[in-house]
Amino acid sequence: MNRQIKFRAWHKGQKQMFTALYLTFGGKIGVWNYEETEIDFASDYPYLELMQFTGLLDKNGKEIYEGDLLNTKTTFENNMADRRFQSHTIRQVGFEAGCFIDINTSVALFDRLRNLSYSPYRWTDYEVIGNVFENPELLK
Repeated sequence: MNRQIKFRAWHKGQKQMFTALYLTFGGKIGVWNYEETEIDFASDYPYLELMQFTGLLDKNGKEIYEGDLLNTKTTFENNMADRRFQSHTIRQVGFEAGCFIDINTSVALFDRLRNLSYSPYRWTDYEVIGNVFENPELLK
């Protein structure tokens, strides 16, 4: 399995999302937002929320991270009635027991994406529409 291990960090105090450029064993995080800076993870720990890249991309090619909110649009096709039905659900990406999960159902995210997308009469589009820190209103 060749998955990039990447992180981003939400700084609770600054209320900003940063892309993690590197992590060191000494507890430093190189982050980028508008300019490259270095954050001391040890001292900023209470203010930082690290989120790992799942290795998955949404329908637009956007990377899916922990904490992301996905709009899942599932289309059901009923050949008998020659009709299509659509269902929209917002799913929150989390990490538990060593795997990325759909927090709403505690189902492994990879299994959820594979199972919902694989059917001759049903297909699902996943789209990142925000994250729990910058868009908490989407959880309501």
